[in-house]
Amino acid sequence: MTIDGEPIDLGIIQFSNGVAEGGGNVQEGKYTAKVPTGELTVRIRAYRYTGPMPKIVEPKPGDPPPMPPQRPRKECSDRSLWENPTMKVTVEKKGVYDLSFENPVE
Repeated sequence: MTIDGEPIDLGIIQFSNGVAEGGGNVQEGKYTAKVPTGELTVRIRAYRYTGPMPKIVEPKPGDPPPMPPQRPRKECSDRSLWENPTMKVTVEKKGVYDLSFENPVE
């Protein structure tokens, strides 16, 4: 999946026909999802990495394990693509589809 021709680093995509849903996680512009057929509403939340992965700090003996570090990121999709989706796609049969979107959040 790309936004303005560039693969997104991380994201979520969801497809719904009002009765059934499908979707998946997006990593490095790619995702795999089982989706229902018919006209589907598409919900997207996309991110770009803004820095390197933080170093893992080893806990002291007896301390609980720390939360796994997360690479810093910034949302690059318009929030309405998730909260109030208007994008539609029609899936008539199983297959491979590549979607591209315009107007990222600056």
